[in-house]
Amino acid sequence: MTSDGRGPWKNRLLGILAEQIQRAFVTGVRKGLMRLLRIIILALAGVIVLAAGIIFLWIGFYYFLSKFLQPWIAWLIVGFASTLLGLFLLLAAYLTR
Repeated sequence: MTSDGRGPWKNRLLGILAEQIQRAFVTGVRKGLMRLLRIIILALAGVIVLAAGIIFLWIGFYYFLSKFLQPWIAWLIVGFASTLLGLFLLLAAYLTR
């Protein structure tokens, strides 16, 4: 049956079909990876800005307290408050799991 020329025609058609499926798959994967990379970059930028804001907040809190208390007591209060906040966030993260 393949002697009438249908074999090469089928192979060529299957080759074109396989190439189109592969191109569509690669394009879809590439778009998905680019979207994931964009989300990761935005999340990382958000974490950096958030960390900088928290650092400035704690430094401001220290300077506020140091006007009324001795500096070592102000650092102790800021460190203790930071530790409690970190423990609270860690506990909240474990409880929601």
